[in-house]
Formats: sequence, C-alpha cells, structure tokens
Amino acid sequence: MIFPLVRRILIVDEFVIALGSFVLSDHNQYLVAFQRAALGYTLDPWAPTPNGVVYDGTLSGAGFLVAGGFTTMEGVHAPGKIAGFNSTVPVRFRAYTAE
Repeated sequence: MIFPLVRRILIVDEFVIALGSFVLSDHNQYLVAFQRAALGYTLDPWAPTPNGVVYDGTLSGAGFLVAGGFTTMEGVHAPGKIAGFNSTVPVRFRAYTAE
C-alpha cells in the first residue's frame, strides 16, 4: 500500500485513485480522502448512488497518484497509472469505503 492511511477508493472511469488521509465530507456524510500535501480540489456533489456519491469536479496539485492493483466493492479490478505533476484533471467518480 502506497498510502497507509487510505480511507476511500475513488473510481475514475476504469482507473482507481487511492489517496491519503485528508478527509472531505459531503452533506450525505460520505467521505472522500485526499493526500493533503499533494492535492488541491474542487468537487461538487453530482448524485447519490447505492454504493457512494458520484462527483463531477477536478483534481489538481503538485502531482497525484492514480494507482492500480485495487478491487472495488463491486469486484471490478483497475490497473491504474501515474498522472503527471502540475496537472488538473476533470473527473467523475464514486466514493467507496476502503476499510
């Protein structure tokens, strides 16, 4: 595990982002965890789903990890990749409990 304090796995298309211990909570009390030192964020709630909350927004910062080798609660495996530094990436994703 690259970040030992991961609290959520975020699904972005076929990729998985596993991010650290800074927690942002929406009104439905679903938590999205971010690596505090590396990321800025702009997130807007998009729609609730049975397995989490879907967001449209962007992730940006001095670099962020799009990591692979995870399996979601729905049994979907994502290979992953590394995104470039100083990037801003539009995303739509669902937050899942990782514990």
